[in-house]
Amino acid sequence: MLLILDKSYIFAKILKKLDIKLPIKIGITGPESTGKTWLAEQLAAYFKTDYTPEYAREYLLKLNRQYSYDDVIEIAKNQWEMINKQQTNNSKVLIYDTEMLVIYVWLIYKYKKCPQWIIDAFHSQSIDLYLLCYPDIEWNYDPLRENPDDRIELFNIYENELIKAKKNYFIVTQQLEQRFANVLNYLKNNYPYIF
Repeated sequence: MLLILDKSYIFAKILKKLDIKLPIKIGITGPESTGKTWLAEQLAAYFKTDYTPEYAREYLLKLNRQYSYDDVIEIAKNQWEMINKQQTNNSKVLIYDTEMLVIYVWLIYKYKKCPQWIIDAFHSQSIDLYLLCYPDIEWNYDPLRENPDDRIELFNIYENELIKAKKNYFIVTQQLEQRFANVLNYLKNNYPYIF
């Protein structure tokens, strides 16, 4: 009797034996104007999947006034809902253009306070790898951006929070195309089973 096994069945058995859970969840984080959305789009196209977009942009573009602390809380609620709703689409990778660390840093930096539920959300979000974008690309004007001179300081806050929370992260550097190549190389070396 000849037994023919499906490749996906064998792959699933190997992953289970190695205790590897798919999909791998990737959160893209860091200061403004560091290529986060561009990187999310590139990764989504490469892995032929969707990504969870940044809700803040959608919300703030509809606002006809200066945003407030309460607006950021509303953004946080919607971003958290979007993170928790993302479907797998049978993809090996889930990509989050923005996640709760971004909201936390925004609130702490601008308002010097943050509700506990957002801190808890950051600590509990099940992201396997954070791609922390370094501000070594030129800051581009955008009416929603407000920290052109504080990006290094903000980067340091992001990194310190990731370290304190013992999160797995990779610092993304260099110009856009090279950033993408650096991320792919890191993923190939550390998560070869998603390729």
